[in-house]
Amino acid sequence: KRDRELSTPDPELVDRLLEEVKFSGLTLAVHQPLEYLARVAIVEEKRRKVLDLSYYCFKKRAQLSEYAAGAAFAHWSTEKQLNELSEIIAYKEGNWMDRAHAAVVKRLGTFKSERAHLMLIDAVERTSVTAEATAAMIAVGAPMEAVILKRYDRLTTDASEIACLKVLKEVGTEQSLPLLKKMAASDKYWHRSAAQEALKRIQDE
Repeated sequence: KRDRELSTPDPELVDRLLEEVKFSGLTLAVHQPLEYLARVAIVEEKRRKVLDLSYYCFKKRAQLSEYAAGAAFAHWSTEKQLNELSEIIAYKEGNWMDRAHAAVVKRLGTFKSERAHLMLIDAVERTSVTAEATAAMIAVGAPMEAVILKRYDRLTTDASEIACLKVLKEVGTEQSLPLLKKMAASDKYWHRSAAQEALKRIQDE
């Protein structure tokens, strides 16, 4: 039953969860329906209500359940909510909030705008979501290449640089060759290895 609820749009279920959120009165119990809303199938006609209520709970820091509110908001968001998603991912790292940040990053990987893709570049520098941001950039596909090439020199951590090289292995084209050749000669082993693997994949095609 649970799998069906998560995969099949169910307006009545969403309404019930929204009522549970309201009934909780922002007590500790609010996290349970919010966590469920972060996983259920999207019901388009309920999107606005879920977004409004989950964002309200996030802003009110509902009994340390802002992580669940942030994750629910991310799950139901569209590219119209990039400002709010940016606010959520900027809100304190660590503990439970990493789950909300991961949900935001995953959602960004489904968007088409350059701004969303730039947000992924910013996210990959956060060690708590580097892996999720890498996967999301690969999910974006070809459009990610130009964004990485534009921002690579401004990355500030080894982990984010290596992550972007790994993304180029999956989505890069001949446009990436100058950067990859440069990094393939790096004195840093993991940079060199990632760049060499990307070069091999592109040049073998």
